[in-house]
Amino acid sequence: MEKQKASVTEIREAVNPVFNTARSCTAINALLGDDDAQKLMLPLGFDMTDLEPGGDNITPEMQVFFDQMTNPGFSIMVETRFAASNEYIRKSGFSHIVDLPCGYTPRGIKFADTGIWYYGLDLPAVTEEIEPAAKGVTGENERIRYFDVDATNYTSLKKALSGVQGELLITTEGLLMYLTQSELDEVFQNIRMLLEEHGGEWITTDNEILAAHFRLLDVLSDDPSAPASAQLPPSTPGNDFLDCSKALQYAGKMGFDVKKVPVYNYLPEKLLSLSRMPADRQHAVRDTFKEMYFCVMTVKEDQPRAETGEERPFSIRSDHVNDRLNIALSGRLDTITAPELLSVFRNACEKGEVRSVFIDLRHTSYISSAGLRVFVIILKSLETGEQLHLGNMNDSVREILDMTGFSGLCSCDD
Repeated sequence: MEKQKASVTEIREAVNPVFNTARSCTAINALLGDDDAQKLMLPLGFDMTDLEPGGDNITPEMQVFFDQMTNPGFSIMVETRFAASNEYIRKSGFSHIVDLPCGYTPRGIKFADTGIWYYGLDLPAVTEEIEPAAKGVTGENERIRYFDVDATNYTSLKKALSGVQGELLITTEGLLMYLTQSELDEVFQNIRMLLEEHGGEWITTDNEILAAHFRLLDVLSDDPSAPASAQLPPSTPGNDFLDCSKALQYAGKMGFDVKKVPVYNYLPEKLLSLSRMPADRQHAVRDTFKEMYFCVMTVKEDQPRAETGEERPFSIRSDHVNDRLNIALSGRLDTITAPELLSVFRNACEKGEVRSVFIDLRHTSYISSAGLRVFVIILKSLETGEQLHLGNMNDSVREILDMTGFSGLCSCDD
């Protein structure tokens, strides 16, 4: 049984390599001294006494933290985003908070006794760990709930929030920068549909992080003649929302009105990451957050409601003939379902030689970056790219493959 669990974890991490980032951010807050984050460390498998640079329990993101200890800009940004979002939530007046993705943060614990309903939404690999860890601290609090979702999959989001009565405050921290353009479009449409149904607003700072971090480095630098912000690229690649020159226009096109609110307005009086700095340096650092904003988004009025078509349930069929593996997919290939495809492939390889793979996509409606990542793993496992063949795809799937450049890596046809 333990062997099977390890295999499932390994497959999930292969499909979603940012899996450990969520764990790292909570560990960083714990190392800074956040009491609630520290309470989660042991049930999440981190012994605080073992968190040493270069140690076995250190994820790559945490090693970055240790490398940055001489320059506290990194820890300031981690703490500030979490703390300022919490303060915004407290002052917002909303009683239903949707944390997408929730990661391993202690946000549910922090609001346990406030009367707020907290909905932590994330991938199964995360919720299976954070839910028992959080409830081990708070007890069986019915106002703290966790659900398995993929942010690009509206059906999973709607199911998670199906019993909610009241307006939502949806917060996204550390999500949008990992999305391809097609994934971003899906997430914006999905959140719009949730807000059309429930009412409320959506807040994020994801498109502000890079510029804000460079401004922090300028303030913390001892060499004003070489400002870090001079190295800031004029636009951020990845998707239209990360490019600050396009973000508001993009959000408007996707059906949102946007109000920009300074993060500075929601900074707690005490930030642990600033506690050892002289007062003048603390003030200078805090002032940089006057230029970092929450994007507060609400659905535009007087426009047609967003709609999504009926989704086929995900299914996978396979047969292994000689050294050829044939796979037929149905529904969405996303972060929740992609591990199943990788498992089918690896099981086939264990049972016999696999020299070529054909994947029938005629009933596949959508492929996220997690699905593409599985295709890459399969591709690298075969001798040549031509031995992975993707067939019978519809126009929308073809567009995703073309936009991401994947269609040039293997054999594809419609």
